[in-house]
Amino acid sequence: MRVPLTSPRSSRPFTARFEYLRGAWNALPPWALPVALQVAAVVFWLAGLPMIDLDQLDDYGLVSQLPALTYVALALMALAFVLALTARELRPALLAANLVLLAIMLYAITVFIEDAPRFATTYVHAGFVEAIGRTGQRFPNLDARFDWPGFFAMTAYLEQVTGVRSLDVSPLVPVASNLLYLPPLWLLYRSVSPDRRLAWLALWVFLAANWIGQDYLSPQGFNYLLYVVILAMLVHWFRFPDGHLGWVDRLWAYLIERVPQRIPIHRRWRTDARALVVDGFSADAWRPGVVIAIAVLFAVDVSSHQLTPFVVLLGTTTLVVVSRLSLRGLPLLMAVMIAAWVSYMTVTFLAGHLAGLLSDVGQTDAVAEASVGRRLRGSEGHLAIVYFRLVLSLVIWLGAAFGALRRLWYGKLDLITGLLALVPFGMLALQSYGGEILLRVFFFGLPFIAFFFAAGFRPRRGRMGAGWTAAMAVGLAALAIAMPIARYGNERADRMTSLEIAAIDELYQVAEPGSLISVGNYNSPFRFRDTELFRFRSLSPHVANSDVDSLITYMSRANTDCYLLMTRSMQATAEMFIGLPPGEWDAMIAELRTRPEIEVVLENADAIVFKLLDSSPTSP
Repeated sequence: MRVPLTSPRSSRPFTARFEYLRGAWNALPPWALPVALQVAAVVFWLAGLPMIDLDQLDDYGLVSQLPALTYVALALMALAFVLALTARELRPALLAANLVLLAIMLYAITVFIEDAPRFATTYVHAGFVEAIGRTGQRFPNLDARFDWPGFFAMTAYLEQVTGVRSLDVSPLVPVASNLLYLPPLWLLYRSVSPDRRLAWLALWVFLAANWIGQDYLSPQGFNYLLYVVILAMLVHWFRFPDGHLGWVDRLWAYLIERVPQRIPIHRRWRTDARALVVDGFSADAWRPGVVIAIAVLFAVDVSSHQLTPFVVLLGTTTLVVVSRLSLRGLPLLMAVMIAAWVSYMTVTFLAGHLAGLLSDVGQTDAVAEASVGRRLRGSEGHLAIVYFRLVLSLVIWLGAAFGALRRLWYGKLDLITGLLALVPFGMLALQSYGGEILLRVFFFGLPFIAFFFAAGFRPRRGRMGAGWTAAMAVGLAALAIAMPIARYGNERADRMTSLEIAAIDELYQVAEPGSLISVGNYNSPFRFRDTELFRFRSLSPHVANSDVDSLITYMSRANTDCYLLMTRSMQATAEMFIGLPPGEWDAMIAELRTRPEIEVVLENADAIVFKLLDSSPTSP
């Protein structure tokens, strides 16, 4: 009698368990796995926060302290989004929840780990708001931004109504701003494409690619919201009606007809010329009110920021020229509003800066040098972050170019989004904007770049297969992981501490109004109140040369009480951006302590304040 090597009965439990698990898996609702991945991502992200030691930050920024759990959390969020996006049935609530959680993970991480609002400019803007709210006046001779006081005046009014200081809520502004950008961007994307999955994907790409950091408590962050709202309203409500083809559409048809038949492009092309009805909205019923709303929003825009109105005007004019907007007179109205404001409200600024503004016009090489060349200096870690940002931006632009060419190959001429993505590059021929113009070009073009970048992951038709899904998951995960490296690469300098603020607050109580406050450099939270009552002067060149003698000599030229403020954030800036050797800052502080001309009046672990003992009343 032969005995079987394996009993049939012995394999039944394993088979039964496998069949049971497969049946249980198939019985799960399709949203279960994306939800589970999102919950796991939140748990990992929260678990990683206590591992971050801000006192150990180096010149590579927050990446030097972010634990692996943070990157795993971002990768899981990307995978959860892809699974929800490629499901047979779209669930908007699930996709929206993913976007909200992603925004919190990317933009609110510093809220959980830092004890004070970041960015020195945040405190400058809070000081402008405080001055306008306290005095009811603007001070154009103090700072050029007072010639565009709309944002500061509105914020001061909100402070008085709510009783909440803008500085106290400023850490939440970046995440709130980016969430507010999403609804108008959704309207914009749905107006240029019927593909809802593409619109959701473009929103995710926008959040994961917005590393610039202009969304804090600033006129730029607020006016960026006006920028996307105005463009979305124009594109949605003021497209030409069905059947209207402009000269670009006719030229496109002419070119398509002459492409040799052997080239395998799609002959049944379509453009974005026809108006779309998005989610049941009726264009005709809303147009009169929308025109008024656009005019009001643009008026607020003109009064709040120097640059954004010109980008809106340039984009609007371009769309009118290529027959994509029916409001042909709108560019003229916008130009008149800008000219009126600049002519009557910014006289103080133009009187001293007009020659400098005009000197950059047409100097593209000089603008590029100011935007890129001047940033390629500093410590080794800082330079690594700068190069990483350049590479990341280039990858995003190349990804967008691939998506645009891919859609064009299949006969889709996205003229609106394509032109609006290119329009910001026109600013390179106008102004360097203090060396930040290339950052602003990326920022203003990002909504449309994100659309084309997302289009690179969308299959030509039908549901996405496994290959497309895997490529999308990997690409989005890589983008999300790269984002905090670029965004928080300067965190050692961008971070402000409560000890710095406490020392500066005490300095304001000690110093008499009209005193001169000299600072190691301007990267410190020293102007958050009483900004018009004191004079400020940077001694950065003397600090860069580690020249204590010239520093004190320069201070002695003041004809009033003179204080010297040195803080932790100033030290980080000098070492990262100027290239001050490690240890030189501490050596300067030690030498300053020994000088008989000055004395220490305030000191804590992150700040020290000296006072010049004998200021000779000579002219500076």
